[in-house]
Amino acid sequence: MQIKLKIIVSVTPYRMGDKNMQMDQEQKKKLLTALAIIISLPVLVVGIWTTLITILVSKGSMLGMILIIAGAFIGYAASLVVAKLAADVVHKFLSNVSAIADGTVTIDNLSMPIGQNNHRINDIMQTVNEIAVSYAKIIASIENATTELGEVTENFNKLFNDMTAAEEDMSNNVNSISENIISQADRMQMITSELDSVSDEIEHISTNIENLTASADNMQNCNKSVESYITELIKLNSENSESIEKVREQTELTNKSAMNIRTATEIIASISNQTNLLALNASIEAARAGEAGRGFAVVAEEIRKLADQSKESTEQINESVNDLIDNAQFSVEITQKVTSAFAEQTEKINFTSSLFDSLRKEVNQVANAIGGIKSDALNLNNNKTSILEKVQDVTDFSNENEECAKTTLENVYHFEKIISECRNATDHVTSVSNQLIHNIQKLGDS
Repeated sequence: MQIKLKIIVSVTPYRMGDKNMQMDQEQKKKLLTALAIIISLPVLVVGIWTTLITILVSKGSMLGMILIIAGAFIGYAASLVVAKLAADVVHKFLSNVSAIADGTVTIDNLSMPIGQNNHRINDIMQTVNEIAVSYAKIIASIENATTELGEVTENFNKLFNDMTAAEEDMSNNVNSISENIISQADRMQMITSELDSVSDEIEHISTNIENLTASADNMQNCNKSVESYITELIKLNSENSESIEKVREQTELTNKSAMNIRTATEIIASISNQTNLLALNASIEAARAGEAGRGFAVVAEEIRKLADQSKESTEQINESVNDLIDNAQFSVEITQKVTSAFAEQTEKINFTSSLFDSLRKEVNQVANAIGGIKSDALNLNNNKTSILEKVQDVTDFSNENEECAKTTLENVYHFEKIISECRNATDHVTSVSNQLIHNIQKLGDS
C-alpha cells in the first residue's frame, strides 16, 4: 500500500517519534550554513580576483596581470568544482524532495510500517510540513544564489570578452615588439659592421699618424741641422765681410801709396828734365871753352844720358803706377760690390734663418698637433671598443628580448586557450544554473 503525501508549507513546531525521520534544528542550521558557504564561495572568490585584476590592469603590469589571471583561473576552476559538488548535492536533494512533491514517496520509502497508529502519521505529516518550510527557505536561498551566480556568470562573460580583446591587443603588441626587436637586432648588426669599417679606418689613420710623426721628427732634425749650417754660414759670411773690408782698406792704402809713388816719379821726372837742361847748358859752355872744356863736356854728356835714363825709368814707373792705380781703383770697386753682395747675402741669410726659425715653430706645432691627433685617435679607438662592447650587449639583450617575446607570445596563445576553456566552463555553469532554476521553478509549481 502506498500513501501519497501532499506538502503543506507550515511553521507548526513538531517532534519526530521515529529516530530515522528526525532532523533537529542544529542539523538544519548546519545544512543551511554549508549550502550558503558553498554557493557564496565562488561569488566571493570571483569578486576578490576581479578586483585584483582591475587594479593590475589599471597599473599596466602585464606579467603580474598574467600571473593573477592564471591564479584567478585556478581559483575559478576550484570554485567550479565546488559548485559542481554543491549542484550534485542540491540536485540529489531536489530529486528526493521532488519525489515527495510529486507524491511518489511510499510508506516503504519512509520506512514506516502500515500498522502504526494515526498519531504516528500525524507526526510524519508535521515533520514533512516542517521539512517543507525549511525546504522552501532553502529553495529561496538557492534561487537567489543561482540568480546571483547567473549575474556573476554574465559578468564573467563580459570580463572574458574584455580579456579576449586585451589578449588580442597584447598579442598584436607582442608581435610588434618581436618585429621591432628583430629589426633592432638587424640594425645592431649593421652598426657593428659599420663600426668594424670605422675601426679599419682608425687603424689606417693611426698608421698614417705614425708615418706623419716620423716625418715630423725628421723635419725637426733637418731643421736643426739647417739652423746649425745657417749659423755657421752667417759666421763665415761675417768673417768674409770683415776680410773683404780689410782687403778694401789695404787696396785703398795701396792706391794711396801708388798715388804717392806717381807724385814722386813726377818730381823725379821734373828733376830729370832740369838735369837734362843743365847738361845741355854744360855742353854748350864746354864747347865754348874749347879744348879745356872737353872733359867737362864728357861729364855733361854722361849726366844728360843719366837724366834721359831717369826720365825713361820715371815714365815706366808712371805707367806701372798708373796701372797699379787703375787696378787698385778697380779692386776698390770690386771690393765695394763684394761688400754690398755680402751685406745683401747676410741679410738674405738672416731672413732665411728667420724663415727656418718660423718653420721650426710650425714643425713643433705640427708635431704637437700630430700628438693631439694621435691621442684623439687612441681615444677614438677606445671609444670604438667601448661602443662595440655596448652594441654587443644591446645585441645580446635584443636576442634575449626576442626569446622573451617568443615565450610571451606562446604564453599569450596559451592564455587565449585558457580563456576559451574558461568561457566554455562558464557556458556550462550557465547551462547548469539555468537547469537548476528551471528545476526550482518546476518544483515550486508542483
